[in-house]
Amino acid sequence: SGCKDVVSARVEFRDFSALLARSAHGCCVSSGPVIHAGGHQFSVLLYPKGLSGSYCLSMHLQRMKDDSKANQDIHAAYSISIVGAGGKVVNRDEQEEPEVFRP
Repeated sequence: SGCKDVVSARVEFRDFSALLARSAHGCCVSSGPVIHAGGHQFSVLLYPKGLSGSYCLSMHLQRMKDDSKANQDIHAAYSISIVGAGGKVVNRDEQEEPEVFRP
């Protein structure tokens, strides 16, 4: 068993209507490095008009490049919630089994 960090972060993509209007399918908006866990940095990638064959909102957790730990696979379980303007959760995706984030 390895290091187990429990981390919570809040990422806001403001004015989603404007993001949607100016984004093309497959176009990504990145949060930048906002999550720090186990000595690694992660960002949230938002595809307002979908990715690949999907034309629905798509969000992904991405490991940032870190040369000092370049050869290590990272295993992480996570959840991402989408909160509407009124403050209510409108969608939640939970990755219960750890996903492998490769360099």
